[in-house]
Amino acid sequence: RVASWKPSTGLWNPLGSAYRNANNGLNNSVYTLSTAPNNQIFVGGTFTGGNDISGSITSNYGLIWNSSSYKWSKFGGYSGIRNDGSVNALTIDSSYTKLFIGGNFSRMSDNCGNSYTVNDGAIWNINSQTLSAMGSFNLNGLNFYPNVFAMDTDNNVLYMGGNFTTAYDVSNSSSSIFAMYVIGYDIANNK
Repeated sequence: RVASWKPSTGLWNPLGSAYRNANNGLNNSVYTLSTAPNNQIFVGGTFTGGNDISGSITSNYGLIWNSSSYKWSKFGGYSGIRNDGSVNALTIDSSYTKLFIGGNFSRMSDNCGNSYTVNDGAIWNINSQTLSAMGSFNLNGLNFYPNVFAMDTDNNVLYMGGNFTTAYDVSNSSSSIFAMYVIGYDIANNK
């Protein structure tokens, strides 16, 4: 369910093993990919596990592929981010420090096991391996899940499209913002 194409050789390469065998890839659908400059590829979807040269790994809908080592790892290291629904959209900011995660989930846990209400959107700090909400924890996010992200690096805005109609943020935690299927998220001001 996941592979890479190398134009110079004209070959497909599996993400999962250095060898072309059945023990590659993921056990269910991939919806989104996002790349980082350090040979990492963030992968999201409906899968709950994958295989690599070390064997199998369990996951709650998100994994990181390291193309240098041919290994999967979880968001956050040993325990990883655990969420309760699919990951539909991923993108990394221009500084390559924040991974924006969108999908059909309501809770996520960080690498310390702390669990948070995140309502279909979260931010993972790649360097510190900490989790934050888009807005504020508990009253944040969207009323339904996003399907696609687009990053405007010039203006520091994350555009989201999906099945939602309202959004909550830090400045509007008690009232919603009317947003029919598309909205911009100001990264610098967390709203």
